[in-house]
Amino acid sequence: MFKKVHLINYILITGVIILSSQDVRAENIVISLKDDVRLEGSNILLGDISDISGDNILFISALEKMRIGELPEIDSGKRNFTQAEIMLRMRDLGLKTENVLFKGADIAVVHPMLQTVTGRQLITVVEDFIRTNMPWEPNDIIIKTIRPPDDVNVIKGKVHFDVIPVSRKQYIGKVRYSLVINVDEKVQKNVDVFLQITVFKKVLIASQPIRRGEMLTPRNLMLVRREIESNTQDALSDPSKVIGMVAARNIQPQGIIKSEYIQMPQLVRRKEMVKVTLNAGALNIHTTGIAAENGCLGEYIRIKNSDSKKVFFAKVIGIRKVGVEINDGVN
Repeated sequence: MFKKVHLINYILITGVIILSSQDVRAENIVISLKDDVRLEGSNILLGDISDISGDNILFISALEKMRIGELPEIDSGKRNFTQAEIMLRMRDLGLKTENVLFKGADIAVVHPMLQTVTGRQLITVVEDFIRTNMPWEPNDIIIKTIRPPDDVNVIKGKVHFDVIPVSRKQYIGKVRYSLVINVDEKVQKNVDVFLQITVFKKVLIASQPIRRGEMLTPRNLMLVRREIESNTQDALSDPSKVIGMVAARNIQPQGIIKSEYIQMPQLVRRKEMVKVTLNAGALNIHTTGIAAENGCLGEYIRIKNSDSKKVFFAKVIGIRKVGVEINDGVN
């Protein structure tokens, strides 16, 4: 665009130099302004908004290429050009206005040329964004439009969309997205799109009542495909990560299994006698102790030495078994 403007200026300057030594009669140069004009691009030339006639071809060519303003950057924008404004612009360029006669409209009104972005296009853009970024598999969702957006008129040019999630729940249930429409990298419109996203997912459920503390096994679990909601979207689906765990609460039949409903089984219980293994490099020392608290696999719990009665921390490594590394600083 920068090079194009300079090329136009070059042509104008050349035309002015050539014409400066010529006597052009006013009745031979006629500028007929158009009443209403729609254009695309960024620059408005005199030849875009008028028909120019006369005997001097070079003078007419210079006038036609004379830049008189910029096109509005929004669809509702417009520019008005009066005969007096055009005369002033010509004088600024050194052209002899006494040899120019105006006809046609008193004012030329210039609007940007428009293109239509349909409501269906807007919905498709948001749906594509959802399917690209959602945590679900492609066949796990159904997307429906709650309120179809209207068609939108924007200035003509290269269209680009920015999708901005508005709802806290972005990919499930009723959601709202803000769609920013850009043309030639300039913001034109902002449209809200409202959708309903229904998610189906294979999840683990209880096949029978599971009491708190009961171990989860293939006998009391089932894997089924079910519609999930925002409060159950974290339902578990991998049996290998659930079997062997115990219920942290009572779970009703057909109840969905969530991570907060299960916990590691307690391998050590408070006041139980436990086997303590002290690892000191290649040397392993075995003794016994009393658990001061419950413990699951991998947890560190307090143990009281059976002989010295000293309390130390040890890691649960098995059923009624704990281990201590010499680096743990236990005497």
